[in-house]
Amino acid sequence: CAASEGCDVFEGVPIKAVRCTGDRIDGLTVAGLSQDELLLEADQYVDASGGRGILRKALGVGIDAPSSLRNIAIYDYWQDADWGTRAGVDGTYIHVMSIDWGWLWFISMGKTRTSVGLVTSAAYYKQSGLTTEELYLKAIECEPLISKLLKPARRENILKAESDWIYVADRLVGENWILAGDSAGFADPI
Repeated sequence: CAASEGCDVFEGVPIKAVRCTGDRIDGLTVAGLSQDELLLEADQYVDASGGRGILRKALGVGIDAPSSLRNIAIYDYWQDADWGTRAGVDGTYIHVMSIDWGWLWFISMGKTRTSVGLVTSAAYYKQSGLTTEELYLKAIECEPLISKLLKPARRENILKAESDWIYVADRLVGENWILAGDSAGFADPI
């Protein structure tokens, strides 16, 4: 859409450097184009780089990450799960299920792939004495619906864990920039 309105659009081009003067962005040095580096300049900049917060970090904009919400997410992907109730041709419902010490998500990602994750407090994880994989599998076993939906499935075994992802940027706008989406902040359900 932006290209059809006359904008130059670069996709999949990594930013090498953000050039700033005080609170103003002067340009972005990018790589991977026909020449080694190119300086892109604009009147306004939108940081929509997600949790990476490329412009936010380059400008030194801090974040508030509440210590009372220190959680850990452990997740993997599964093939050929039973999606339960279907909505439309290839759609399904997202399941979010509580267990005594956290909650699980079950989200279809395509025709055969499902994302299944556990969110629990970092304190509970440490106190459990279990590995991330052991805790993840224990959570699935504790939740009857998700456990049933995963009976015919096989794990992709690319288990990942993330922590401390809840934050809000100290500022959202500057002289010629704005933070959008996850670069501005992120809060998952607790």
